[in-house]
Amino acid sequence: MKKVSLILCIVFLSFDIQTQNFYSFLHDTCISKRGIFFSTQGFANSTSLNTKFIQTWLNSGFISDKIKNESLKRMNNKNYAGACFSGSAYYMVDQYNTLSKTGLIGFFVGIESNYMLSVKFQNDLFRLAFIGNKSFENDTIILNDNKFISLAYDKIGGGIYKRISNENGIALGSVTLNFLITTKYKNIHLKNAELYTAPYAEFINVKANFTSNISDTNAKSFISFNGYGVSTDLFYKFLSYKKLKYYFLIHNLGFIKMNKNSLNLTHDTAFRFDGIELNKVIQNGNMTWNIGNSDSIINSYIPSYKKETFFIPVPCNLSAGLSYPVIKDFFYVYFDLNYILFIPYRPKYKLTAEYKLNKFLKISPAVSYGGFNKINAGIQLSFKNKYLEINTGSDDINGLLLPYKSSGLSAYFSVLFNLQK
Repeated sequence: MKKVSLILCIVFLSFDIQTQNFYSFLHDTCISKRGIFFSTQGFANSTSLNTKFIQTWLNSGFISDKIKNESLKRMNNKNYAGACFSGSAYYMVDQYNTLSKTGLIGFFVGIESNYMLSVKFQNDLFRLAFIGNKSFENDTIILNDNKFISLAYDKIGGGIYKRISNENGIALGSVTLNFLITTKYKNIHLKNAELYTAPYAEFINVKANFTSNISDTNAKSFISFNGYGVSTDLFYKFLSYKKLKYYFLIHNLGFIKMNKNSLNLTHDTAFRFDGIELNKVIQNGNMTWNIGNSDSIINSYIPSYKKETFFIPVPCNLSAGLSYPVIKDFFYVYFDLNYILFIPYRPKYKLTAEYKLNKFLKISPAVSYGGFNKINAGIQLSFKNKYLEINTGSDDINGLLLPYKSSGLSAYFSVLFNLQK
């Protein structure tokens, strides 16, 4: 229970761009001339690694055989794991007829701090990394298209939005321009590899083709400036007078240029080790190659990184959804679709039922499938009056209730303060 509480504390100090975003708080009609928005959210989940594995890894604890075996039971040939932590703050202003004779023009500026981790891996790679190669004696492991991507960056930006009414309903469109500063980046792509372990581990033969890009490792400061870039957000929402609402969002479409001290490596190699048995390559988040002098092996077969500038695409979130009032002012149904470009990720589908309990309070149970996870249940509580709006909840209830059989840790908290009527 203590570990669950610790994870929840970490998560509540983080942000998940999939679940909540600033644009969902832009109203269909003007109810405030000025507002301040804060959001803090996050998640850590996987299609195969269970919650117990994730908790233990984050706590740098001992990953027992039971935890590993329960995760192996959930694995397919292709598996996904990911985490996202971040926070944001925005200030917005609504103004009538400022740039147009029709409709409503609004402006906003904001800052965000983001960290994202995405991994795609095969079950044989997991066995090799966390159990060792003994179970592969007299066998060949074939590994293809395994990826590890992590990115930490901050952004500051601003945008404009406009509402237009016609005989069919109310439309709202927005465009945003952001400036990005990168602090940390790592990308390892194991394109293909073969590892043969002889009987009794007399030798192993390895063939591997991989690439790696890493931000400047000499920059140790928490606010290290390792790259910069730009991105844009495009948002559109329409509310028909029949009360059917739908939206489209392109979030963080852009690129980052890493500085000249960034590291780049492309390598295609084949080599043979004699008398080698790899035992628990990774344990408690650390490399533990029990093969003598690992540095000499690495220096012999893996060349040095080249220092050079390179460009990376920003993980871009594509979202779309619609809602319909089954019973007006009481029961609404929402369907959302989400996908993230340029990282290992699967399309995520989410179905939400919203119940209005009273004038101010709503509860929204939900079920989702995809992304970094399998099927999972969620819950959200919402409070709204003329001064503020609050949303809080989680998309991963299964992972908390069944830590060995399911996966997922997530929570979010968002609040909008209406400053002027």
